[in-house]
Amino acid sequence: SSTFAGLGVTYCKNIGSETNWQQQLGASFQLDFIIDFESVGNFAWGMGQAGIGLNYSINRRFENGNSFSVDVGIPVFGIWTRMPYYNIPRTQGKVPGVASFFEQGTSIATWNNYQRVDFSVVYQLKLNKTWQITPSYQFTYFHFTKSDDIFAYQNQFDVKLSYSF
Repeated sequence: SSTFAGLGVTYCKNIGSETNWQQQLGASFQLDFIIDFESVGNFAWGMGQAGIGLNYSINRRFENGNSFSVDVGIPVFGIWTRMPYYNIPRTQGKVPGVASFFEQGTSIATWNNYQRVDFSVVYQLKLNKTWQITPSYQFTYFHFTKSDDIFAYQNQFDVKLSYSF
């Protein structure tokens, strides 16, 4: 069985606004970690990535209360943790384990060996004073080149129904 955990925090400042359009620029921190407990060599497989990046957002608020937004983020640098290819993290002279996993597999990544793009589109549709529906689309792509290439992408479409009281 696999377990996935993620955390994302973004802070943005207004850089310009017209009547109904608002633009923001800021920074973000994101962390993703996956661990698979179907062990190879009696050790679980895992991979983690964290990044600090730049974010740009443009929002449009309509007179009827609906809104539309597009967000784009790219990392300035990241931190990667991944299993060695022999699947048992081992630091010379130490017992294999979690500490060895982080010690052996963790490295700082810059744009030349770690590329990531986060993109989202969100539309908030007010149905009435208390109900709203929010369809959204998120796309994430990343590429990490140390020591062998990893490419991955994720597409996600959500529809949320909210009630305010």
